[in-house]
Amino acid sequence: YSMSPYALSAAPRYQRAGERRPITDIDGNGLTFQSVIERVLNGISGTRPHVDNEDATRALRLESTQSGSKFTYAELGVSRAVVQATLHRRQGNPVPYAPDDHNESLVRSMFAYPRDGHEVFWMNERAGNSSARSDLAKRLLAALRELAPDMTFSVNPVVAWSAVMAWAEQVPVKELRFDAPRDGHSQAMLANGASGDV
Repeated sequence: YSMSPYALSAAPRYQRAGERRPITDIDGNGLTFQSVIERVLNGISGTRPHVDNEDATRALRLESTQSGSKFTYAELGVSRAVVQATLHRRQGNPVPYAPDDHNESLVRSMFAYPRDGHEVFWMNERAGNSSARSDLAKRLLAALRELAPDMTFSVNPVVAWSAVMAWAEQVPVKELRFDAPRDGHSQAMLANGASGDV
């Protein structure tokens, strides 16, 4: 279980260095990050998962949401298609499921909209291997690009560099090892600008 922070931002396509748009006026015509985020979330609401157009094994569904002027909170069902099998319940009859059935996990997301901000902060929950980050970010970016085609958008992790350095100093690398994927097979690799064989 973890909560990972991300920052969503917008910049003009032909920006000057570091130029970003305010989150309350992305395109210069009053388009806000909050309106786009809530539009995307409402588009995946319901009792059935909304399957990804490009990858039918992935789906996303809005379970519930709350919003205010400074935040949007969402509970999301993240699901993956499974192999054909039978679920044997501890009590009751076995339940068969097909390869196109989806196994869903509920995770939470919180979007915060700072006053006069140039970034939306997104707290994204991960429970085991389940996270809405990639599926939801893909849908958000597609909607933003459609509504403001002259802008570029980014979703970046938010971590202070001092925290990264403190972690790096405490966790030295003891061994760096590369294994061939199978016996008798060699594979080229590129690491730090140097090429070699595995």
